[in-house]
Amino acid sequence: MRLSAFGVKAFLLAAAAAVSLAGCTQGAKSTVKPPAPTPPKFDPTFVEPEPVSNGVVLKLDPAAGAKVENRLRGEIEVASVPGRVSIPKEATGKSTLSMDYTITVAKKDASSVVLSFDSTPLTLEGKAKAEGIKPGGQKGKVSFDHRSALLEDPDNLFEGLFGAGMIAFPESPIAPGSTWSSQSSRNMPPFGEVKISETFTYRGIKERNGVKVHQIDSSATGTIEDMRVNATYYIREDGLPYEATMTSVATAPIGADAQKRPLWARFTVKVDIGPKP
Repeated sequence: MRLSAFGVKAFLLAAAAAVSLAGCTQGAKSTVKPPAPTPPKFDPTFVEPEPVSNGVVLKLDPAAGAKVENRLRGEIEVASVPGRVSIPKEATGKSTLSMDYTITVAKKDASSVVLSFDSTPLTLEGKAKAEGIKPGGQKGKVSFDHRSALLEDPDNLFEGLFGAGMIAFPESPIAPGSTWSSQSSRNMPPFGEVKISETFTYRGIKERNGVKVHQIDSSATGTIEDMRVNATYYIREDGLPYEATMTSVATAPIGADAQKRPLWARFTVKVDIGPKP
C-alpha cells in the first residue's frame, strides 16, 4: 500500500468515525417506522429525561422549502501509538477538510422531514491532500422524524458529514440541566462492533450572533480504546442546526503490516459547523 493512500484511508476513516461518534447517527433511531424499513445497523436504548412542568419540547419543524447555508471545517490528526506497532511515520500528521453546503427542507409531512444537502467540493489539505477526493460537489437526502431522529442511516461519509450538528431530541419537556442518554451498538468498519454510551445535557436558550438557539452539550465513551467525544450543539428554534463543535479522540488499529500485525493509530478529530459567512 502506498503511504499516501494509507494516509488518505486513515484520514477518511477518522472523519467517518468522528462524525458518527459525535452524534450524527445520534445514538437513537426513530421510533417512527419508515415506509420501507431496513435492518438497523445499531440498536440503541434511549433513556428519556425526567419530564419538567412547563418545560421546552424540542421539535424538528422547519418550514417546507426552508434553506440553511452552512460551513463545515474539520481537523484530523493521525499519530503513532508509543509502545505498539504503529502506522508508518510518513502516514502521521494533520489534515484539514472544509466544505460549504445548503440544507433544504425537501419534503415535510405529519411523520417525517426529508432534508436534502448540496455541497461545494470537499477540500482536503495536509497529509491527505496528495491523494485527493472525487471532484465536484456532493448531494444527498436524509429522512428524520419530528424528534430529529433518523429514519434511516446515512449511506456514506458525505451524508454523515451533512448531518453533523443534528441530534435526536427527547420526547419529554426539558429545562436547563435536564439530561438524557443512550446506549447503542454500531458496526463501524474497520473497528467492528462498537458499543457507545452518550449523555446529553440541555443548557437552555442562548443567543448566537443575534439568533436564539437551544444549547445542548454531549459526551460519549465507547469500546474503542481511549474513545472520548465531547460536543456542543446550538439548535435553531425550528430544530435545524445552527452551530456545533465536536472533538473526538480514539486509539484503534488501521490495517496490518507484512507480518499481519495490527498497525495502531491515535486519532484526534475536531469538527466545527456554523452559518456560512
